Amino acid sequence: MSQHHPRRVTAAVIVGLAATLTACSSVGSSGDSSSDGASSSVSDPAAVAEAQAFLEPYTTADVTWTASTENTGHATDKSVVFLDPAPTTDFGKQWGEAAKAAGEALGWSVIEIDSSKGFDDAVSQAIVLQPTVVLTAASDSDSDKAAVERLNEAGIVTVSSIDGGRPNIGYDHVVDLQIELQGELAAAILVEDRGGDAKIGLIECSGGAQTTQLHIDGVNNYVAEHSGAEVVATQTDACDFSTIGQNTVAFLQANPEVNALPIEYDGLASVVVPAIQQAGLGDRVHVVSYEGANQNLDFIRNGEVQVADVTAAMSWVVWAAFDQANRILLGETVNDVDTDGVPLRVLTKDNLPDEGTPWNSDVDYESYYAAIWANE
Repeated sequence: MSQHHPRRVTAAVIVGLAATLTACSSVGSSGDSSSDGASSSVSDPAAVAEAQAFLEPYTTADVTWTASTENTGHATDKSVVFLDPAPTTDFGKQWGEAAKAAGEALGWSVIEIDSSKGFDDAVSQAIVLQPTVVLTAASDSDSDKAAVERLNEAGIVTVSSIDGGRPNIGYDHVVDLQIELQGELAAAILVEDRGGDAKIGLIECSGGAQTTQLHIDGVNNYVAEHSGAEVVATQTDACDFSTIGQNTVAFLQANPEVNALPIEYDGLASVVVPAIQQAGLGDRVHVVSYEGANQNLDFIRNGEVQVADVTAAMSWVVWAAFDQANRILLGETVNDVDTDGVPLRVLTKDNLPDEGTPWNSDVDYESYYAAIWANE
């Protein structure tokens, strides 16, 4: 996954950037999140310059359309069931609205089913409706694999979106969200934020979720290939919302050298960040997570422990899933998993969207898809 970004930075660029760096504030120095334990001064200008060059395509560079624009036309009179794993959340509502809009653009009927209380039950409801396509997100658990297999046996086209990056457990396609790259970006952010001296603590969620390992692999990849960071402590945790906060605080107290903490996704970070603050560790440890949830963007905006968030344009993800389903129905070659074209963005206090608004890019992807799907 990581081969699709400009990870090789020339020495001249790094030296030029390093020359401009002085002992100045870092990414996360807004608010009261700087202190003795994790100084915001630059201790390794070259490492910071390298991190900034690595991040630039995801922070300041314009987002552009990178997928194919070749017209495919579209299959007609199709029906879709969209299994929404979080329909009452901001993200869930956004996904549901995107599914309805993409379906309308294709002339397909779309029914949304709440899968938050059980993926297998939601699949059973979907099969009864006999749709042409089921769009969903599922884990790599044995029960979810069996549910996807039931969809396949029913002759239903299946595309996984939202949690892209999980292993393909039987889907016709998985929209890729570059989880490993997310981890690399998180590590680079923390190098910049910690002035080239990031002492990273890793929390590995138990249970075998592939996304956890891919995220950690990404962090480790950046640390191995670049300067300015080292992983100094690792903890395996159940990542239960009722205990993750106190467990993280205990981990940080047991490892006082840790000053940088990448968290796999915003839901966990929304618990971890207040716990770190309440324990009085917010001056020492800064957090980066993934998804771009409004609460986490507010943490960044207010200088509350979290300094950045890696996100994808979540509505775009759903449109990409519809595009792949359409290609499958037409017998077209399905895009390679790495070429869905959904961009990642690193959000910091310098480029946040308006308060209460998710990042959705400036690309009019809906018009691109409409042109691709037009029956000529």
